[in-house]
Amino acid sequence: MERFDVIGLGAGSAGAAVARRLAKAGRSVALVEADRVGGECPFVACMPSKALLRSVQVRHLVGRGRELGAMSDEPLFDDDEYSAFALAARRRDGIVHHRDDSAKAKELEDLGVRVVRGRGEASEPAWWLSMGSNTPTTT
Repeated sequence: MERFDVIGLGAGSAGAAVARRLAKAGRSVALVEADRVGGECPFVACMPSKALLRSVQVRHLVGRGRELGAMSDEPLFDDDEYSAFALAARRRDGIVHHRDDSAKAKELEDLGVRVVRGRGEASEPAWWLSMGSNTPTTT
């Protein structure tokens, strides 16, 4: 059974930041992550939302093209599969689909943090982490 000074549940932005600091301070650290290292921001929240918002900003500017002196005719926006939203959603999905957490996981592992893939829960006795057969524990 592996033993660590600190075991964190979740390798999102907060868990990863704490793990980095502890590892740099010489502590042995494990982070248990059920999904992707980096949390929701890069995969389902911040990055996808910003991709959609940028598309909306550009569409707004294109709509003001005549006013801004960038075009002489109003742009055409269709309501079919090439609608502005459908195109923006495809762009967003393409950005997110090609992202993975390997660089974030490697960054932590290079600092000595053990990234454990799976779900964990704190259980009795104190300082015990239950993950079935792959169960790290604190010292």
